[in-house]
Amino acid sequence: MCLVCCSTLAAQAQKEKTVTGSHLVQAPLTMTPQQADEQALLRAQTAAIDSAFRTNIISMASTMLTESSQSIYMETHSSLRGEWVKTIGKPRYRRGFTENGFWVECTVKGVVREIVNAKVPLEVAVLCNDVEGKTEKLDFKDGENMYLRFRSPVTGWLAVWFYDNTSDMVSLILPYKASDDIAPRTMVKADQEYTFFSKQKAPKGSNVREILEYDLHCGDQTETNTLIMVFSTKPFTRPVVDSEQLNRRVAPHVSYEKFNSWLSRAQSQDKDMQVTYRSITISK
Repeated sequence: MCLVCCSTLAAQAQKEKTVTGSHLVQAPLTMTPQQADEQALLRAQTAAIDSAFRTNIISMASTMLTESSQSIYMETHSSLRGEWVKTIGKPRYRRGFTENGFWVECTVKGVVREIVNAKVPLEVAVLCNDVEGKTEKLDFKDGENMYLRFRSPVTGWLAVWFYDNTSDMVSLILPYKASDDIAPRTMVKADQEYTFFSKQKAPKGSNVREILEYDLHCGDQTETNTLIMVFSTKPFTRPVVDSEQLNRRVAPHVSYEKFNSWLSRAQSQDKDMQVTYRSITISK
């Protein structure tokens, strides 16, 4: 169930609107409350974007001929014509129980922007334990290693942040922090495949000692965190961090509120900036 309303902020080449969206998720008992909250939030945002700019639906038909038959295949693709730029306030949740599980309803308000030009088709895959993995895996057991495979058809800049839901902090895990200087981004070359957070798959000529590898742990039985990938063809900055983090070889971090404030400003200034999210579940 989705409810949406919106109002236009500005009439520009890329329109921005203030929107409010709601969505109710019927969750089975196998789904954690965190997973249900994230799914309800994502679908509420998607519904709000769709109400503001509508979804492109493209159907393609192909015909296969053989000596004895003719087959017609139909494939349909849908893509949102807008993107979520900024959340206003905090999402509101309502919860209840059903006979076979529970339900979560999320209502969120924010600013969305119309997508005028086609986005860069990035190839992104989170890998679990296996740097040679062929498919993405987002469900981790406590102590398993996380890798990120990334490829872009154009040269650009990339930063990867990790949101820890339990501490409400967001850490910059790429670029690697190798000195007192905290770089805001790393360059990625067109068509080159990268496997980040792996010494084994380090690019030729790179300093392997600077590469940080991550194994994921959870304090509770199950935790859901978020990997946030920020990409642009233009250089971009980062949020200001506390000076005490400069002389420690740990990932710099800021509060989720501060990160979102920086991200919304960065997206409003850089129309080419793309943000990709991956929800990661860790369980004991």
